[in-house]
Amino acid sequence: MLLDTLPEPDIVLIMHRPMAQAFRQCAEHVLGGHRTMLCFDIDAINDVETEAQLLLETLTELPNERLLLLNDLYGATPYRVAHEVKNHLSALEKQAFLVTGVSVPMVLKALTDHAGEDFEAYVQAIARTSLRAAIIE
Repeated sequence: MLLDTLPEPDIVLIMHRPMAQAFRQCAEHVLGGHRTMLCFDIDAINDVETEAQLLLETLTELPNERLLLLNDLYGATPYRVAHEVKNHLSALEKQAFLVTGVSVPMVLKALTDHAGEDFEAYVQAIARTSLRAAIIE
């Protein structure tokens, strides 16, 4: 498959309410609506299985085979939802990665970098952004 024919991965924010929408608004402010993202704000008290099924109803219908799931906090309810979703997508033979501990610089990098053929390298570069984005003066 040629590099130019591969679609960019769908970017999906699965975070504590109202963070997914807030991250999207921040990205739109900085980039001017460069790319779209799917946003799911999850309340900490929600049932993980129920939320995962609701998300999967939307995500399994996407024609793209590559999905990048971005999450705010490892171990919390939105993470557990995202983890369930990732596992179901992988079982459907979609190429899905979950990155947690996401920051604004990571979201901006995900939106502006090109995944190309090596989707895993793209995801690794986004994760490394967390190390470079923290500056101590």
